[in-house]
Amino acid sequence: MKRLRLTAYVLKKITPEQFDTLKMWLKSIMKPRLDTESKIKVEEILEKSSQGEVDIMVSNLSKSIDNIFDLKSLDEVNEYLK
Repeated sequence: MKRLRLTAYVLKKITPEQFDTLKMWLKSIMKPRLDTESKIKVEEILEKSSQGEVDIMVSNLSKSIDNIFDLKSLDEVNEYLK
């Protein structure tokens, strides 16, 4: 939780241009590594976010990433059990 607050604090302090650049960077880094459903979810979060709503964006991205890793872990367990 502390990291999320620190991330949100820093993102509120950068310029709007830097914030837009960060969103583009996040898309280019994350999307190639995600399945279709996750790509859509991350794209929606980043597109809807504005610098004034950084807390919401950080929280939503964090939840989405946690869900993605949980699902991948579950898939790995299921694959192992086959």
